[in-house]
Amino acid sequence: MKLHALCLTIIASIPLAAQDLPSAIINVSREQVKPGAMGKLMRIEQDAARFCANAPCPNPYFAITSITGPTEVWWINGFDSMDTLEKVYHVYSTNDQIAQQLNSVAINKSDLVFPGTNLFARFREDMSFYSTPIFPHFVSITELHLRPGHIAAFRSMRIALKAALERAGRPQWVYQVTSGAEEDTFLILAPGRTIQETQSVPTSLDQYSAVADLIVTSETRLYAVSPSLSFPSQTWLNADPDFWQRP
Repeated sequence: MKLHALCLTIIASIPLAAQDLPSAIINVSREQVKPGAMGKLMRIEQDAARFCANAPCPNPYFAITSITGPTEVWWINGFDSMDTLEKVYHVYSTNDQIAQQLNSVAINKSDLVFPGTNLFARFREDMSFYSTPIFPHFVSITELHLRPGHIAAFRSMRIALKAALERAGRPQWVYQVTSGAEEDTFLILAPGRTIQETQSVPTSLDQYSAVADLIVTSETRLYAVSPSLSFPSQTWLNADPDFWQRP
């Protein structure tokens, strides 16, 4: 059964949804929007988010839209385990009403977006810092592709940065991509309630020459969480009801 990309992302929600951030596993569905098509895409996906909230779909998710770089939308879903992920997949695969609705979304927006990508990644707690739950409005995402065989060296440098992040009280979540991208690819997420918070972290060790020698490519972009495109959990709604109120 072919399911809309939103369905695939919903199936792997990041911590925002069913649990506190960060999730052990995330699924990211990433779409680049064609020029002039964002308004139409927003209307289609807003309807899809309302449908998921009313159906209800079995797993919450949230969407982020690009502030810098190409016009993109990411749908991010998270799970605490592979067992949870498989259970959600099962619900989607056996619910014809949800599948038909989300398939229609994929058809309606097919001319509005370029072919998307879908990836899975696992949380690297050893390289990350987080303390109290945070419900971000913005997130800075750095996508790193390391040279083969350099993960251990990268880990050592990230552990040093983790200590600086802890002293500064600024969270960063590191995910290692397990499928959907080149090997040795990492996503570094810096969440914040404001844009300034996403950038108020200690100088990244990724800028140091020792780390630069480990990296093939590195790109950082800023995104805004989109309430109208998301299907937040009740936990998120309770924590920040004004932000999540739909237009």
